[in-house]
Amino acid sequence: MAVFVVLLRSGEATPSDISKETGLRPEHVSRALAQLHSRGLVICETPNVNKGRLYGLTQFGKQVSKVLPHSAMVQYGKFEKKRKIYK
Repeated sequence: MAVFVVLLRSGEATPSDISKETGLRPEHVSRALAQLHSRGLVICETPNVNKGRLYGLTQFGKQVSKVLPHSAMVQYGKFEKKRKIYK
């Protein structure tokens, strides 16, 4: 969910950016992106690039974000505050 929230907030991001933002390991970000992509929620904006691919939400992903409970978005958005505490 944290990967989804980052893409929702930023519009598009690389796996590296998402990893830095969330504190998740890059392999976990890649796995989450693959799962979100398989569900039609995320699209790779730069599929021909080997490194630094940009990902964003699909139209369906944007629609899904509108029906998610606000509490879920807040809960999974807390990673930003946690990262600042540990810096």
